[in-house]
Amino acid sequence: MLGIDFADAFLRMLKHFGLTLDDVDAGQTHGQTIWLLSMPRRKRIKSALTMAEGPIMAKMLNKIIVNDFRVHEQAYGRQGAPLVAFLDGLVLHSPMKL
Repeated sequence: MLGIDFADAFLRMLKHFGLTLDDVDAGQTHGQTIWLLSMPRRKRIKSALTMAEGPIMAKMLNKIIVNDFRVHEQAYGRQGAPLVAFLDGLVLHSPMKL
């Protein structure tokens, strides 16, 4: 199950940085994108199929797991890439402008 693999990866990441589950309040997973239609033409609608199994991760880790970023992003009318705008802002930010 994908959720088990993601939970294991989460634990390995914590260990790599010298942390434990007691050091974090929550986790997140983008999941694996299977299908993404972010800019549809004609009568098609925006859609995304991602697999993350956040509830399985939450159960295994006993933590809140935030997931389904693409689907939530599209539900608000955006393209389904929520971190792109954040990263663009970091990279393209001009220190001369607020």
